[in-house]
Amino acid sequence: MAFPASSGIQSAVLRESQALAGDYRRLASEAITMMENGLVSANLVVQLWQRLKSCKARFSEIAATPGIGQYAKDQLGNQGVDISVEFVAMNAAMQGVINWIETNFPQDADGYIQKDTFGPGGMTVRQFTTAQTVGLRASLATFVASIE
Repeated sequence: MAFPASSGIQSAVLRESQALAGDYRRLASEAITMMENGLVSANLVVQLWQRLKSCKARFSEIAATPGIGQYAKDQLGNQGVDISVEFVAMNAAMQGVINWIETNFPQDADGYIQKDTFGPGGMTVRQFTTAQTVGLRASLATFVASIE
């Protein structure tokens, strides 16, 4: 019998996926709260976009780990859970947030985002109002709901 190294990999990626999901759920929840309470910096929106793109790529890698589906069922004690389906749903919800930002963030005709302006006192970062972030908050809420 060979040394069972693959179960260690599955264990590590399952733990990583659970930690990432929890971290990003908190991030999205905090962003929703900030957006509900007033103006938010365009920097926050750009950072959300960057972080979610990165996280989505990592979840795709994790979902492709050989044997992760059965390993998750065994570890969670629930043979009915399909971690692959959950990864797809979570990634789809993340993509919804990414799409909203890419579609709604102000851009010029060439697609460059309009985030900062020069002024007499220096550079000013665009701010978004609560009304301007309604759709983004809805997309973030869908993402949060995709994580237990």
